[in-house]
Amino acid sequence: MGPRAGAAVLAILCTGCAVQHQANGKVTIGLDEAQLFGRQIEAFRLRDGSTGALRVLNGVYSVKFDSHAQVVPVGRASTARIVNTAQVGDRLTVLVEKAEQGCAYKYQFITLRGSEVNTWDLTGDCQTVPNVTLGEDGAQRVDFWLRNQVKRFKYVDGRLLRFDIPMSSLVAPDASPAPATSSTPRTGAKNASSSGAPARTTRKTPPPRQSAGVEPSAAPRPVATPSVKPPVSPKLEFGAQEEKPVRIVLDK
Repeated sequence: MGPRAGAAVLAILCTGCAVQHQANGKVTIGLDEAQLFGRQIEAFRLRDGSTGALRVLNGVYSVKFDSHAQVVPVGRASTARIVNTAQVGDRLTVLVEKAEQGCAYKYQFITLRGSEVNTWDLTGDCQTVPNVTLGEDGAQRVDFWLRNQVKRFKYVDGRLLRFDIPMSSLVAPDASPAPATSSTPRTGAKNASSSGAPARTTRKTPPPRQSAGVEPSAAPRPVATPSVKPPVSPKLEFGAQEEKPVRIVLDK
């Protein structure tokens, strides 16, 4: 077998590999069962032209970047989908929505720069769909409009900051808040816009593609109706709390 043929065979075999970087410095290569036997939910493109994908196998979800062999775990969930991707400075951000036991709407925020990946778990009240915006200041914001406050996660300069903005600072005491306008569900994820306008998300899950060894998906969870919310001014961002990430180093 010549060098070119050997390289082609190796490339084919590596599509089903998963590289794990252990704490003791050792690197192990195992079988990526989700790649071989699972189902791809959604794919997205990176700045370098490569792609990443959200996959599922037996109820366990993960994200894999084609330019790397290592898998970023998302965990066990009844359903999951990508709701937003954006380029924030030199980092790609991916927001994954998942339904776990006891929390119907939980979110995982993943950032990628080179071979460095950071992940955070974001939760509002397990019932609220966030508004996602990309501001003129270059920061990405994920806003959960809760009963008494807006829980804001702001990603900028590689850091994720949390702000708890009281609802009283958004609406005057003698004024009634405008009724929320329901949006029509649409298929697919919506990227954050550069204008800062809220990106409306949907609750529709892509139709399943049955693969060998994959059981049919569970019954869909209750539908949450997304609503249009006005942007919350950055001037209300006081008392920042930095959220610490889980750091992953991908192998090239």
